[in-house]
Amino acid sequence: MKAKGRPFGQAFGHTVNDPNAWAYPILWMWGGQEVQRDGKTVTLESKGSVEAVKFTVSLWKDVFDEGGLAWDDSNNNRAYLSQEISLTGNAPSIYVAARQKFPDVYKGTNHGHYPPGPNGRFYWLPCYNSCVMKYSKNQKLAKDFIHFYMDRARFEPYFETMDTFGIPGTKAFGDHALWKKDPKTAVENVYKDWLRIYGSNGQLTLYRPPENNKCERCGGSGFKGRLGLHELLVATDALKKLIQEHARVSEIVAVALEEGMHTLKQDGIEKVLTGLTHIKEVRAVCIK
Repeated sequence: MKAKGRPFGQAFGHTVNDPNAWAYPILWMWGGQEVQRDGKTVTLESKGSVEAVKFTVSLWKDVFDEGGLAWDDSNNNRAYLSQEISLTGNAPSIYVAARQKFPDVYKGTNHGHYPPGPNGRFYWLPCYNSCVMKYSKNQKLAKDFIHFYMDRARFEPYFETMDTFGIPGTKAFGDHALWKKDPKTAVENVYKDWLRIYGSNGQLTLYRPPENNKCERCGGSGFKGRLGLHELLVATDALKKLIQEHARVSEIVAVALEEGMHTLKQDGIEKVLTGLTHIKEVRAVCIK
């Protein structure tokens, strides 16, 4: 993508969120760390840390917009929304802004996971905490206030106003309808289901035909016969109402997914995860 004028881009300057959200997972995936468990002994010269630096330097030169060394948390947002870069690691702010003001960018945007490294896959997410100081003369009042504004009756409207920008700190919001409002945020729950059903040790396996296959029965394809991919939309009362009102396709899809519909793409990927076909075959018919 860099050769085509659309490099990846990442904020890597002296700022709080995005650079840390990029650098820490890269460090950890190679087995590196800043300090030992005692919190004091510096370990940045470990083999894992050095490998993480080598990987980042190579990636930066070959794939990324090298100007990102001077970017703060807002620069990569602007670069992505203006289509100067094609990928970035970021909080949902880019996605929410694209959905509200940049329809072309929003249409072509989706989410993905950080790649795993030799030591696994990791994430670093900024957390905002409410603290009560021991020296405060109003500790009970402060604690009561935290309980008050974190209570669901008050926090839920705040969460809905954020529109998936923030992730609540409790599992109670894991199945909230807001996640299913947009098909691209509903996918996360689908991925969790796939991990539970098809995964092993937190990882999914994508099967593929053997290379250099000389089997005469399959003509070297690695496949036997044909396999169908299916998508069935049941016209429930809720969906009929949306169709009659000429609702947007995204609204209809969101309700259909909430009611349990499996898309053609989902059916294909699940058959990949069970070893029945290959992702290349699925992409050829339903992933554009």
